[in-house]
Amino acid sequence: MMLHSPDEANLYSALKAARKIKKKVESISFQDFDSNPDIQDIVHWNLMVMGEALNRMSTKWAEDNTHISIRQIIGLRNRIVHGYDVINTDVIYKTLVDDIPPFIDQVSKLFDEKDDKKPGRS
Repeated sequence: MMLHSPDEANLYSALKAARKIKKKVESISFQDFDSNPDIQDIVHWNLMVMGEALNRMSTKWAEDNTHISIRQIIGLRNRIVHGYDVINTDVIYKTLVDDIPPFIDQVSKLFDEKDDKKPGRS
């Protein structure tokens, strides 16, 4: 995929991280997540990548795309980075189940819409 702007590159980085999270946790229960520090580390890392990538988005892009929870994801990244010793696995797991799939859908649609606007596409 050819990314033409810093916003596209950052958004794509966030999307890739979200997809990694979904793939890792889509079939595990809370109990499995809560008892597996290796999976938690993978999830935390990718949530931090998402937050960092979205923190680099331009103000204009963020204002034009308020339907995507950019500030919430950045806030979660900050809580993980600065409060790593008190991370609440209930909150993280709820985010994985409730927020990551819609984020993937919303961002994927943005890339699909962009592809649909290319010359020669109908």
